[in-house]
Amino acid sequence: MHDAHRAATLSLSAVRPHARKSRHLAAHPATRPAGGICMNETAEGAGSVRLAAAMLAALVIGLLTHAPVAHAQSVAAGGDHTCAFTPAGGLVCWGSNDTGEIGDNTVIDRTTPTNVIGLPFGSTALAAGYSHSCAVTNAGAAMCWGSNANGQIGDGTAIQRLLPVGVFGIASGATRIVAGFSHTCALVGGGVLCWGKNNNGQLGTGTAPTADQLTPVGVSGLGAGVLAIAGGYNHNCAINGAGGVQCWGANFGAQLGNASANINFEAAPIQVTGLTSGVMAIAAGSDHSCALTSGGAVKCWGDNTTGAIGAGSTTMIIETPVDVVGLSSGVTAIAAGQFHTCALLSGGAVKCWGKNSVGQVGDGTTANRNAPVNVIASGVTAIAAGANHTCALFGVGVSSCWGANVNGQMGYGAIGGPSYVPVSSAYPAATSTMLASGLNPSVFGDSITFTATVTGGVNGTPVVFQVGGVNIAGCAALVLTSGAATCTLTSLVVGTYSITAIYQGNAGTLASTSSVLSQVVNKANQTITFDALANKIDTDPPFTVTASTSSGLTVTFSSTTTSICTVSGNTVTIVVAGTCTIAANQAGTANYNVAPQVTQSFTVQSTGPALALTAVLSRKTHGAAGTFDIPINSTVLIGGAVSVESRTIGTGHRIVFQYNIPITSPGTATAVDVMSSPVGSAAVSAVGSEVTVTLTGIPNNKRVTVSLTNVNGLGQTQSASIGFLIGDASNDRAVNVIDVNAVRARSGQPVTATNFRFDFDASGSINVIDVNAVRARSGTTLL
Repeated sequence: MHDAHRAATLSLSAVRPHARKSRHLAAHPATRPAGGICMNETAEGAGSVRLAAAMLAALVIGLLTHAPVAHAQSVAAGGDHTCAFTPAGGLVCWGSNDTGEIGDNTVIDRTTPTNVIGLPFGSTALAAGYSHSCAVTNAGAAMCWGSNANGQIGDGTAIQRLLPVGVFGIASGATRIVAGFSHTCALVGGGVLCWGKNNNGQLGTGTAPTADQLTPVGVSGLGAGVLAIAGGYNHNCAINGAGGVQCWGANFGAQLGNASANINFEAAPIQVTGLTSGVMAIAAGSDHSCALTSGGAVKCWGDNTTGAIGAGSTTMIIETPVDVVGLSSGVTAIAAGQFHTCALLSGGAVKCWGKNSVGQVGDGTTANRNAPVNVIASGVTAIAAGANHTCALFGVGVSSCWGANVNGQMGYGAIGGPSYVPVSSAYPAATSTMLASGLNPSVFGDSITFTATVTGGVNGTPVVFQVGGVNIAGCAALVLTSGAATCTLTSLVVGTYSITAIYQGNAGTLASTSSVLSQVVNKANQTITFDALANKIDTDPPFTVTASTSSGLTVTFSSTTTSICTVSGNTVTIVVAGTCTIAANQAGTANYNVAPQVTQSFTVQSTGPALALTAVLSRKTHGAAGTFDIPINSTVLIGGAVSVESRTIGTGHRIVFQYNIPITSPGTATAVDVMSSPVGSAAVSAVGSEVTVTLTGIPNNKRVTVSLTNVNGLGQTQSASIGFLIGDASNDRAVNVIDVNAVRARSGQPVTATNFRFDFDASGSINVIDVNAVRARSGTTLL
């Protein structure tokens, strides 16, 4: 079927991949790599141009001598560039960069592995298209960078990207990604999504070729159960859940593997003849495809003009899978370049075949090989094939490449002619980054300083701090200073955070990331300040209360004495007289603990009769007579001073103020002499409608005025000047015959309210002591 169209097919195959390369050759004339060898790769049939054995040995030994310890963990080869993961979890690329496929924010070709900027560390898969690159992050997001003229970046634009950007709609769930000439596909949740150029149905939508797709679209019939995918120049293949292979897209070289397929393209996956089960890996080149069976055998099909099928023949087109010569078992991985193919064997050996014009087969010649030839004897852990170059990874820490080097895709530090045998890539020096927290755990609102210490780093190189894989604002453009960089945060809310620090590397050092630091932020404590409350009366209108918190959060109020007062919001309403207690609370938030409750109490006075003094009494206890009261100036309670000689008041004397309403607050008492100087002490207590003032420490010969203030909290003051009229029966302020007769008349009588004042010795009766005391003072003026 395909022979009739062979001329057109060969013309397309030969011209497409080299349109871009001729531009590179014009920009980069052939130069000499290490060893002084100058080569020319502008001619397809370079024939037997090769390095002399001695010079090859010198070149390889020299490069291996300077091989770094660090090595890539996975590798992908594109049109004229290569990318590989580093042991620290970063990504480096090298080679052509005129559309930003290196991902270092420049368009400068890189001859040594160069750190990709902005790709999360720990990515799990990568792909190199003809002039763009992609990766899958450890979160399952797809990211791409480089050429985007046909939407192959997948960010919804056709804008070239010099740094990795997220693919629209694939923020998680991706496990594999592959890249063709101007399209990309990803395996997401077992289904296949593709985007970019669709001129040959390579997006697999099931309809005729359409315009470029700037965001992912689903591949028809492959919505679930897909195990693996491969991306070729303008076609793709997938392994379904049964282990069978289906392909779609361009078919100019029979690369879809089905003789009944359309000669030009298939816009939806079709079954590859003979491969309905048992396939464990696939690879897609420009116009050919290969499969690795579960038994370790390799089968290929498609364009065999340069021997890429490896069948040992010169048949131009092989429409269905055939066995590759000598590879019926023992193969663990395969890679398809533009027109050449390679296989990795279980012992770490590498064999390649196909087009070899610039040494891409790696056997030291430029002769095309239609069957596998030995390239590396052992030690290889992974392989990748680009347009015209190939790379291998070694477990001992060396990456080697061979083939075209017009854009530095060999990675050994120079642009020049091809390498016909493997040469070591010149990796930058390894670094390591450690991250520490200045306060862990912390509480909300704390200032936390994270310090990244980089071993092997270069001062002035950028360091980025991330939380959960996202750059931290204000900490995404720091630089290494004295081997360290710090990021201070005060904005972390309560939770546990995965913090990392990324040293982004430079021309001489590999990027490195710290281990994840788990930062714990706990809730902060808070306190309440409750403003004092004044006493009220039961007819006062509703009023507001105020309180504040150290956190600035709003306080809520409640009444713990709802029978006396109630609260709505911050408004208190009085119900009846009594003691009202208001509680201030703050229930806490996601960032603050509950505040300890604070209460304020106040007295609510009744609006019954106004507070009025009804009597002032001297209350005394004497002998068997018990307690009795003597009115003090009963005719004038307030305003009239009772002149009392306090010569023998003694201690514990009580003055009782009687009021017309119950007493809820006894107020404050003071005692002063005639010179208004404080004297003794006065303690107050209240029972019913009485306030008792207990006097202590009053000396003899003192006239005392007792004042009572703020009874029931109303601010009133009552006072009485009190004491004892010793023997002054006539109240003339002198001891005379009347007083003497009064004492005599009562001598031997019990002490009562009327004669209490004469009981000098507090015996409870008038006796000789009382009489003698009066006699001794007869005619004495009372002071």
